[in-house]
Amino acid sequence: MRRFIRTIVRSIAVVLCLAAVAACEVPAPPPPAPVPFDGFSEQHPRWGADPEGDPWSEITTNFAGVKYARFIIPPEACIENVKQWVATTTRHRLVPVITPHRDAATRPSCGDGRPGYWSDIEGWTSELAAMGVTTWTTLNEPNHPDSYLEPGWLALQWSRQQRAVRTHCGATCSLIVGEFATPLSATYLRTVHEALSDVVWSNAINHPNEGWRYPERWSLHDYTDVTGTYDQPSNFAQLNRLQGHLDQVASYMAASNQPYTPRIWLTEQAVLLSHDHSWTTVAGTHERQCAAARKFMQLRSQRLVERVFYYQWQGQQTPQKWDSGLVDNTGWQRPAMAIFKGGGCT
Repeated sequence: MRRFIRTIVRSIAVVLCLAAVAACEVPAPPPPAPVPFDGFSEQHPRWGADPEGDPWSEITTNFAGVKYARFIIPPEACIENVKQWVATTTRHRLVPVITPHRDAATRPSCGDGRPGYWSDIEGWTSELAAMGVTTWTTLNEPNHPDSYLEPGWLALQWSRQQRAVRTHCGATCSLIVGEFATPLSATYLRTVHEALSDVVWSNAINHPNEGWRYPERWSLHDYTDVTGTYDQPSNFAQLNRLQGHLDQVASYMAASNQPYTPRIWLTEQAVLLSHDHSWTTVAGTHERQCAAARKFMQLRSQRLVERVFYYQWQGQQTPQKWDSGLVDNTGWQRPAMAIFKGGGCT
């Protein structure tokens, strides 16, 4: 009987102890707000060259869900500059995405006289792939009004890049068509489509074992829909134009019993504060910046959108034509930052 009573007492004591622990438990912290973008884009040279000025630790601290780091190769950059940048991003466990600048097309050599990207695509791709780079885009804004590039030339460069990526990186690596500036005219998009179709058809006929197919991933810089129509939440006219084109391609492929899964990468997006095309800016009140940030946050849910990148982290130290930083040059967080972190307009 005594043993039985001791057992009952012990059981009651255990229950009371567990109840006391449960009552004193600290509630779990709320889950972090979802990050509205997958990566950051930048072309500032200090992001790889100056360890003291490396902002990736700030970015990953503020947005733990960021996975990608996109770098625009400046026209004068050499392979060593880009390799240094890749090493910096991979040190932060970010996936590098490489984009050649459109103006590099006119420069056969880089700053130290060695071959530039377009002169030595094979060599650059081989060295960067060896460092773990698996994603490239064709060109930064080939339809930009300041340095317009013909769709036929773009299609030929895409073909050169695609062959280099396949050779030195393998089938699991990606080359994304674009990246197109907005406004994106229907005429330009149609001529790009025709040029790419011709190149794909020619390569498929002449190189039947290489598996040439019409590209599935396309890139757009949709500033027009975000900051140009920030007060019209349902207006995504530029994005809808590219979606409509890819829908037509998918319909044609389906009729031919060919699998086709189109995806859109928005490799540059921002809440623009200053720009030489004033119709895309929201400079002025905090309320306008916050409204544009809320419009930005709708991009992830738009049809066919697979990745969204923000451009850029920090504003310029001196007045520039362009400023889309989430923090200013002193480190002060701008209103959009609070929206992106799940808060209200501050």
